[in-house]
Amino acid sequence: MKKKLANLLRRWASKLSPDNTTSDRVLTAAMTSRTTADVKIFRAAHHYTRRDLQALEHDPDLAPVMEMDARRKLLHDIALAMYQAGAITFHTEPEGCPDSHDVLIATCRAVVKK
Repeated sequence: MKKKLANLLRRWASKLSPDNTTSDRVLTAAMTSRTTADVKIFRAAHHYTRRDLQALEHDPDLAPVMEMDARRKLLHDIALAMYQAGAITFHTEPEGCPDSHDVLIATCRAVVKK
């Protein structure tokens, strides 16, 4: 199963155009978002490059590190898309002490599946 997945990823990586050097991109669905009732769905994708797949073949222990980096990038991209759609807002509030600075607060409106 692992080899089949690697072959599939390798084939998709070879189909990427050479001018697409970035391996991360937010799908257009994340920016336009699909609405189901009041829930917006945001999606992002990480495309492994041929170089990534070759590195995995050379050193399989690198897979967890590469996956964690990809997840961090995806979280960043989805958070940015949610902010642009208005699901994440920022505001400042004064701190209780008179000699301290204001506090920057981020608020996210989301439905969480249990």
